[in-house]
Amino acid sequence: MNQEKENEDSKIFYMVIQELNLNERVKRILKRSNTIFLEDQLLSLNLSNMQIRILPDLLFELKNLIHLDLSSNFISELSNDVQKLRNLRSLNLQSNKLKVLPEKLTELNNLQFLDVGRNKIGNLPENIGKLQNLESLNIKTNELLQLSSSFWELKKLKKLDMRGNKLATLSPKIQNLQHLQFLNLQRNKLTELPDEISKLINLFRLDVRDNYLRELPENFMNLHNLKRLEIGFNRLNILSSNFGRLRNLEEFQAYKNELVTIPEKIGNLKKLNKLDLQFNRIKYLPSSICRLENLEELILNHNNISEIPECISSLKKLTNLHIQHNYIEFLPKSLNFMELAYLDISNNPNLHYTLTIEFLDKVELLVVDDHQYDKWQQNLQSFSEKIRIVPRFTSHSH
Repeated sequence: MNQEKENEDSKIFYMVIQELNLNERVKRILKRSNTIFLEDQLLSLNLSNMQIRILPDLLFELKNLIHLDLSSNFISELSNDVQKLRNLRSLNLQSNKLKVLPEKLTELNNLQFLDVGRNKIGNLPENIGKLQNLESLNIKTNELLQLSSSFWELKKLKKLDMRGNKLATLSPKIQNLQHLQFLNLQRNKLTELPDEISKLINLFRLDVRDNYLRELPENFMNLHNLKRLEIGFNRLNILSSNFGRLRNLEEFQAYKNELVTIPEKIGNLKKLNKLDLQFNRIKYLPSSICRLENLEELILNHNNISEIPECISSLKKLTNLHIQHNYIEFLPKSLNFMELAYLDISNNPNLHYTLTIEFLDKVELLVVDDHQYDKWQQNLQSFSEKIRIVPRFTSHSH
C-alpha cells in the first residue's frame, strides 16, 4: 500500500505526459534542472515551451508540487482545479493566451511567486489579496485597466512588475505594500503618482518610464533607500529642489522629458554612478554636478547646453561623457586631463577644437560629426582608429 502511494506521483506524471502527447520529449523534461522528483514525489515540474494548449485535469492531482512552470505555451484557460495544488509556492504562466485567471487561484495560500506576464488578462481575481504569502508578482504586458481594492492587501510583496498595461491611476493604498523593494510601472497611462508612494521606505528600484507624468509627488524625496530611479519618456518639466535627499541613488534616468534645469542639490547624490538627462531642454549645468564623485557615465546629449563647467575634471571616475547635439562652443580646458574612455562632441555646431594630443592618447573613442572632422582633420588624422565620424544634422531639433 505504501509503495503504491509512493509511486502515485510518478504514475500521474507519465499519464499527464501521455495526455499532452509529449512521450517523445519526456527525457528532455526529466533532464530539466527544475523538474525534480524526490523519493518519487514530484516537487518541481517544468513544462515550459511545449506547445501546450489544454491542461489535463490529471495535472492538478500532482499535489506535492511546489514549483510549476507552464510558461511559453498556448494555454487559454486555467481550471479552478488549480486550487488542489495546495503546496505550490511558485507558479509561472508567463507568455500564454490567458484572458482571465480562476478565482480559486486565490486559495493557494503557500504561493510566494506568481508570474502571469505577457498574457491578455483584463482583470485579476477579485480576491487576489488572499494570497497573503505572495512575495513576487509579475503581471506585465497584459490589458489591466484597474486593480481591485483587495490587490493592495498583498502586504508581503517585495517585487511587483506591472509594466505594459493600461493603468491610469494607482490607489493611495499602495502604501500598504511596505515590503516592496522593486516596482515597475513602465508603459502605462499614469498622469500622476499618489503621494502615498513616498511611504514605501524599502523601495530600492522604481521604474515609471513611458507614462504621462508631469511631476513627482511632494514627499517623493522620502524614498531614502532608492538606488535606481527611471522616469524617462514622461512630461516632467521640473525636479524638486529637495532632489538631493535621495542620497542612496546610484542610477538616475530622466531622458525624454521637458526639464529645463537641474536642481543645485543634485551634488548631494554622492553615490550616483549614472546620470542620464538626454533629450530634455536643459540650458545650464549647476557647478554642484562636479561633486558627484562616483559618477561614471554622464549623458547630456540633445539639450540646449552652451557650457560645460571647468570643474568637471573633479569627476575622477567619469569614463563616458555624451554631450552631442548641444550648443557648446568651448570644451573646458580641464577636460584634457580627464581619463575618459568615451567622448561624443558631435553636432555642437560652433564648437572650437581644444583637445590636446595627451587627451587623444588616453581616450578610447572620440565621436565627431563629418563637418567637425573636415575642419579638424589635421589634429585628428593620426588618431583615426579612435575616431568615429557621424553625420552632421543641420536642424538642431530635439
